[in-house]
Amino acid sequence: MTIHKENQSFGQDMDKKAYLAGITDAIEGRSLLSPTELQTALIASNSAVTKNRDSKKEEQAKLAKNFLSNWSKQKGVVSDPLGYSYKINYVGQGNAYAQYNLGWLMQKGEVENASPYAARYYFELACKGGLEKACLELERQSSTHF
Repeated sequence: MTIHKENQSFGQDMDKKAYLAGITDAIEGRSLLSPTELQTALIASNSAVTKNRDSKKEEQAKLAKNFLSNWSKQKGVVSDPLGYSYKINYVGQGNAYAQYNLGWLMQKGEVENASPYAARYYFELACKGGLEKACLELERQSSTHF
């Protein structure tokens, strides 16, 4: 049934009862199709799925391109040199300095190369304003494998 649902998601309509009957017949060894007919049907089915999948893929790529084009034109959207863009909808009341510096740590690759536990530890330190402590800890463990 997973294959049936996947094929349907790519625009291939099939009769569910006939699909299940074909599977049952194949399992019981009483297929109504010759091996050649079965192979021809499978090739045609795969071809249709591939064509529909490629069509959906192109459609999604166009939608994504249009979204990104419109997104970048919206007021307040900022593009970063690393290639991503963002928009701040609400400025919170927290310690912006610590959050900014956490981004700096991540850009340097210090946090992202750490284990998930170590990265979470540095994240918590930076968010609590303990950025200096986080940096010292990173320096101390820089030669240690996380």
